[in-house]
Amino acid sequence: MNNYKQILFLTTSLLIIVLLSLLTGAPTLSGIALPILCYLFFFLLTQEVTIDKVQITRTISSDRCYIGDEIEVKLTITNNGPAIPLLEIVDLTAERCTISSGSNHLQIQIEENETIERTYKLKLHHRGRYAIGPLFLKGSDLFDKKSNYRKISSVQLVTCVPDFVKLQTLPISRDKLLPLGGSIPSRIYKGRDFDFQGVRPYQPNDELRSINWRVTAKYNTLATNEYALNQQSHIIIILDHSSSTEHILEIAIKATLSIAEWGIRQRSKVELLAIGDYVRIIKPSANKRQLLLITERLVDLEAISPQFDNIIEPQIKNRVFPRLDQPGILFIISPLADRAINNSVKKIIESRKQVIWVNPRLDYVYETIDASKLQRKVSKELVESFTNVLLNLIRINTQHEFEKIPRFNWYPEGPDYDSLSSLSKLGAQN
Repeated sequence: MNNYKQILFLTTSLLIIVLLSLLTGAPTLSGIALPILCYLFFFLLTQEVTIDKVQITRTISSDRCYIGDEIEVKLTITNNGPAIPLLEIVDLTAERCTISSGSNHLQIQIEENETIERTYKLKLHHRGRYAIGPLFLKGSDLFDKKSNYRKISSVQLVTCVPDFVKLQTLPISRDKLLPLGGSIPSRIYKGRDFDFQGVRPYQPNDELRSINWRVTAKYNTLATNEYALNQQSHIIIILDHSSSTEHILEIAIKATLSIAEWGIRQRSKVELLAIGDYVRIIKPSANKRQLLLITERLVDLEAISPQFDNIIEPQIKNRVFPRLDQPGILFIISPLADRAINNSVKKIIESRKQVIWVNPRLDYVYETIDASKLQRKVSKELVESFTNVLLNLIRINTQHEFEKIPRFNWYPEGPDYDSLSSLSKLGAQN
């Protein structure tokens, strides 16, 4: 018997007793029956609540998204046990996301063998990995006198990846095709990457498979296709995430992904060296999976300030410099605010010619912060944040010793095309 039937039964019994007492003229009958019915009423509605047979299934619309996207979370609640007058459910979410619609805190009444669905949406504001769950349940009676608690250890991860700008061009010229005279025997160059160069007259040593039958039929003479071997260039990206604020790091990561995507689209081998408390390396590759590997590595990257220069400098010497022996274009994405990084960059510039400095800039902060508000009472966090930004701006703007390096600035919305176009053409020697 569920709670509704219990209340209906007790109410009907009470009305019958009251009517009988009025008809018989015996008020003592209702005086005796009312306390008994009230006690039964309270006893029946405060019985032990069982929530062990409650099953909850969480379904998320996507486990991977970009910054600012929304994730829809659907909770399917099934009760295979007795009815629960009050079921409270809390689906734990990460602190760095906000609930744009719906709620992750539910209070429902569920009957036996009933299924209820509820949805809410999460908006992700920062890159990283977000854990949704576990679920906390509380089952209570109508008077909240007897309650049972339960935890469902169901945790799902959502990855918020940084976005990138699809660059149309960069100031880099490279001869990616190495011409080969005559035809290309497939038995020799099997598995190599070739580009179509044109059509020429057939020669006796050409393979039959290279004959262009359409041109042959049109001009009534044998013609063969000519190919060229694809000579891939090498792009090395050094990302400095030491001595940076979180805002500068986000700009640097966006620049890293944009340059890597451009290089892979140009069929170049892209290699990443991330310098923080130690050096993280992603070996060079030109396939599309390389961009996914770089993205996954950058999702968990944090702004780190090394405590000791004598730790990071040997790391750079032993792990970075051996990777710079091969020719190619080198991008250094850094505010150049750390002394150890500055010393290493100077040595790299001395040993290589094709170096481009990508400078993450935060000049836009002056436009978004109202100076008049700083004169009032402001939070300690805002003051510290503004101070850190200001210090980094001073460091960035005073790097006069690196002014002669080819460079372009990168802002939150993308590259500074004026400084980008001012760079001279750089050729990748392979």
